[in-house]
Amino acid sequence: MVDGNFTNDRQTVLASAALDDAMKVYNAPIRQANVPIETGEPTFPDTQTRSQEASPKFAAVAVKFSSTNPGKLARYYEALTLLDLEKQNQALESLKKLWAAAIRNFPRWPSTKWRTSMPVPVRLMTQ
Repeated sequence: MVDGNFTNDRQTVLASAALDDAMKVYNAPIRQANVPIETGEPTFPDTQTRSQEASPKFAAVAVKFSSTNPGKLARYYEALTLLDLEKQNQALESLKKLWAAAIRNFPRWPSTKWRTSMPVPVRLMTQ
């Protein structure tokens, strides 16, 4: 069991690093036309260009690390970049994948018989 947890932790660390790289592009400043470009920090002329570069980075993290929280967060940001690129259908598909993963991992409700046999707390009965 220790090996499985180590593998999951390692995947999460790798996913976090990859997500961080994509977030650096996504959060890069938009430069003004008359301001010179500074080296070392990415800048973009507009949000579309920035999203065009960030979207495939988020998609790669989402595909490679889909079972990790950073991978799921990357899927969400991929959808945001697709919206910036006016690709609403692709953004919707990305969000559907995220939603499907959330539903698969959501715990199932206990049976109705179990729920109705539970005692009702006294404070709820008096209200």
